[in-house]
Amino acid sequence: MVLPSVEYDSRTVLLGLQVRATCRTLVPMRRLCCALLLLTAACAFPTEPLGDEFTPPPIYRAWYNEVSVCLGARGDFDRIRWFRVTADTFASFKCYAPGDARPEMCGGQWVPPHNIRLAEAYSAEPMVKHEAVHDFLSGGQETDPAFRCAVIAP
Repeated sequence: MVLPSVEYDSRTVLLGLQVRATCRTLVPMRRLCCALLLLTAACAFPTEPLGDEFTPPPIYRAWYNEVSVCLGARGDFDRIRWFRVTADTFASFKCYAPGDARPEMCGGQWVPPHNIRLAEAYSAEPMVKHEAVHDFLSGGQETDPAFRCAVIAP
């Protein structure tokens, strides 16, 4: 059996076919692939308005510090941006039951990198502390033992 010789120049030999890869063909294809990738990502991760930004009341800092002590971790309260959603709850694709592809209702939500959105009806201590734990963990799973720090002490 005689094998064909392969020349290593500006041509690529693939499965016996010579394919000339030139900038004229690669650049438009690369742009098309990037555009399709961005479009797919935009559909897979819908963006939502965070709500109305507000200055948190001083008690939020106290609650954040309680969570910090409970976790034994240092955080930076001032890096958090706070948003209020003018509703009792809000629908979000990011507040969902695992394996569920439909939006669920949320009372609060931590949004990377350091944003916390709260529904008006959930701007009290338990929800603020819960979202503060998310900020310390940079997300974290609800099953993480650290969420014990969001429980109000009797």
